Amino acid sequence: ACLVGSERCIRDSLEARKPPPVRTRASVSAATVRTARPRPRCPGCTLELPRGRRGESCVWCGFMFAAVSRRRATGPKTPRKPR
Repeated sequence: ACLVGSERCIRDSLEARKPPPVRTRASVSAATVRTARPRPRCPGCTLELPRGRRGESCVWCGFMFAAVSRRRATGPKTPRKPR
């Protein structure tokens, strides 16, 4: 009886030390996941430009942005109407 009591005591102490079960997050649909827009890059050195207002030149290499025309945002292509 003494051996059974000590076994129960050891089992209870081990159960108390066991970490809590890990919860898994519910799956998230693709519609709710947001993807970050890619950061703008310098056309001279191709490094990402820092956040905030863009100056006249690149903070990394000194490339003058006025030397090139601004690129249009790329998006889904729509077919042109025939004339």
